[in-house]
Amino acid sequence: NDYTDLLEPDPDPTTDFARMARFLSGTAIGLVLGGGGARGCAHVGMIQAMHEAGIPIDLIGGTSIGAFMGALWADELNIKGYVERASDWCKNAKKQDNQRFSYPTF
Repeated sequence: NDYTDLLEPDPDPTTDFARMARFLSGTAIGLVLGGGGARGCAHVGMIQAMHEAGIPIDLIGGTSIGAFMGALWADELNIKGYVERASDWCKNAKKQDNQRFSYPTF
């Protein structure tokens, strides 16, 4: 039947309705990312692997670089854009110009 795809589409786990259903049923999926500068780039791969496996992320949190990468994901919510932005940040983080560890003084 040609109408099967129109009448019974596969459920999309990333929709707002699916997310709300997971919250209401107590099955929401959360991801907490750890700190440590070198781990930041590894977090990108973890989020990408979860996306490729079809595992939705309903809640995200972290500490230090994990919080930054989590915020970047929450801002983007598009895996291609997220990987691009995070990869750019990882490449630029290696430059000495970005390694300022003290507050500016006047």
